[in-house]
Amino acid sequence: MKIGFETVEFVRQQLDLVYSRMMNDQKNSLDVLISNIFKDVKPGWWSEFLTRYEKALEKVCKTIDDMGTENEDLKSIFNEKVNHEKKREFFLLIRETFMRKFKNYVSILMEKFKRNFEKTADGLRLKEFKLIPDEVITQDFEKSKEYVLKVYNEVMYVEFPAFENEGPLKIIKIEDEENLKYDLEEKMQDRLQRAMNLKYNAGSLNKLPKWIW
Repeated sequence: MKIGFETVEFVRQQLDLVYSRMMNDQKNSLDVLISNIFKDVKPGWWSEFLTRYEKALEKVCKTIDDMGTENEDLKSIFNEKVNHEKKREFFLLIRETFMRKFKNYVSILMEKFKRNFEKTADGLRLKEFKLIPDEVITQDFEKSKEYVLKVYNEVMYVEFPAFENEGPLKIIKIEDEENLKYDLEEKMQDRLQRAMNLKYNAGSLNKLPKWIW
């Protein structure tokens, strides 16, 4: 029996709802993942995100492909063009979500640096720098700085993967690579100076010990 226009339109609307719910579920899952990763960023975070992203994309694409039907009247709803557009829509949604959160990467890394350098091992209290020898402060600073720069360098040249006719996208623009790293290092150096100010009650940087410079 031939299916009427009204039925086809109803199925089309229901299909759009299914698409939207599926994409939102996957997008929200990845959104939570990205937020959790950036709350306590660690070496290897990009690989962790990429693995989860690729699984989500594969699941969405497979679900869209599996929505085909043998009914001749409904084949237009499940045509290749529509399926391609839905897949691309999901890809762009995830890429935009990731890039929006990644804009704050230097701030995210600085929060990690401050936790490592300025807080006690349990992360609950600020260190009392007045009671800490200079060499220990320096060691803690270098260790925390090295850790953060390692995390930064891991993604300095990586690209958000291509998808069909959408090319790869560098998550850190070429023109920003060195500037962002320099900004990060400057901000970390400022925290060292702040720590030494607290230790020596320095009202100005001129009062800091000469080895700082």
